[in-house]
Amino acid sequence: SSDYQTDYQPVFAKIHRELMGKRLLVCSDDYQVLAHAKATLKGVEVLELPNFVQTNGIPIAHYALRVGANERYQLTLKAISDLIALAQADKLFLTKIKKNLYGVEYSGFTMLSAILSQNKGIVAHLMGLRG
Repeated sequence: SSDYQTDYQPVFAKIHRELMGKRLLVCSDDYQVLAHAKATLKGVEVLELPNFVQTNGIPIAHYALRVGANERYQLTLKAISDLIALAQADKLFLTKIKKNLYGVEYSGFTMLSAILSQNKGIVAHLMGLRG
């Protein structure tokens, strides 16, 4: 994430063997995270949702203030799409954020994705997919 800094490299190294021959969806607003995953996770199909937005290290919330309404809409749609995809994952690999002013271990986006993943019925209900 460009808003908070994470130690994603050791996480990828730790989960590499477990993911061999499998797919991994990487959701991040930092292109370096995605590029690192694709470069280092050999034998893993690294996926991303379409419409990645390169913010050049500017936190996504700040970047959204600098663009027009259509691009803000696209950013919002991308964030919601990421959350829905993560909520449907069989397993989440979360990265803690480095020491920060707020003293939190995980970003709000990460915490929300974990809550939704543990409560898959919430997304199903929101999407009208109740079985």
